[in-house]
Amino acid sequence: IELAVSADLGAGVRADVNATWLKAEYDEFTEIDWNTFEVVSYSGNVPLGVPETSANAWLGWDFLPRWNARVGVQ
Repeated sequence: IELAVSADLGAGVRADVNATWLKAEYDEFTEIDWNTFEVVSYSGNVPLGVPETSANAWLGWDFLPRWNARVGVQ
């Protein structure tokens, strides 16, 4: 699930916010363990290094024509 919202706050200021919720798991994934030569199934396991939640917030300001300053948080 992902939710994103952008808003023009006036005076050249814009805010962007998004958030993601994820339930990652392998459907079907098997491989050979080359140390033991056995087939290993990872089906149903959660991949390493995949966050379950993520969020970002960005604020931008058009302070001159063709010039923009942005700051963000993840």
